[in-house]
Amino acid sequence: MMVTSAGVAARTEQGNSVKPWSDYLKWKEGKSVFLLYLSDHMFQIVPKRFFAAHEDIDAFRNVIRQSIGAR
Repeated sequence: MMVTSAGVAARTEQGNSVKPWSDYLKWKEGKSVFLLYLSDHMFQIVPKRFFAAHEDIDAFRNVIRQSIGAR
């Protein structure tokens, strides 16, 4: 998974995809995860353990705040 200015990109053995920021409706943050909502009932889970440092979590929070909007 990579966060880009275009959206959230993913790469697997089967292929690549980019989910544009405009597809996300809202986001929430919990103690150990971020939830990126694509609809009221469908979301992507981004575990905070995915990030190497606390600063990376802060940077991700700032990107989604700017790209998706306020919670």
